[in-house]
Amino acid sequence: MSIKASKIIGKTQRNWDYDLPVSEEEIKYLVDVSLNAPVKENHNLYKLLVSTNIEFNQMIQEWAYSTEEAKHKAQKTKDRNAQVAAPLLMMYVVSDPDDTDVGIPDACFSVGIAAGATALASAEIGYQTGFCSCIHVHGLIEHMSNKFPGKIMNNFWADSNIVEVLCLGIGKKNPNTNNRSQIVKDNKIKFSVGIKTKTKPTVLIYK
Repeated sequence: MSIKASKIIGKTQRNWDYDLPVSEEEIKYLVDVSLNAPVKENHNLYKLLVSTNIEFNQMIQEWAYSTEEAKHKAQKTKDRNAQVAAPLLMMYVVSDPDDTDVGIPDACFSVGIAAGATALASAEIGYQTGFCSCIHVHGLIEHMSNKFPGKIMNNFWADSNIVEVLCLGIGKKNPNTNNRSQIVKDNKIKFSVGIKTKTKPTVLIYK
């Protein structure tokens, strides 16, 4: 892993070049990276949805806001979360575990490790990335059953105990804009976001 790759994934990409999709070979590589990442005691703790369907990925953005947000704030949040409308979207879905030996925190830690490793691998092969964990899960599932019907999709989302969804958008950045604070759609600025200066945690190296 290079320092350059770690810096790339530290900056959320929100504007995408849809003319440069992620190849099938690269998708397989990134899925393998995810599945090879360590998980709590090797339990099966999450499901992974991998989508290159742009219509589907853009639909996810419509539900990319917190359940608790008021309607006016929710609109701003989902406008800002354009990272999910990427050429490649990987959705890590966590349900309340039936296994009493593990819990939701264990599953979330495992998802974070897998998604982080996948983001780094994406940057290493030339892509930008963006994370999003603001998903209105129940609204999304209900809408999806109507918009994208089918046994396979319905079975994937059938679990009523889904508690968390982490999205990782992957792709090439839109070459027409280098301003990450602006959300561009149809070559027009749709929304501007404030980007905070990153603060780094305290590091103790003990010898």
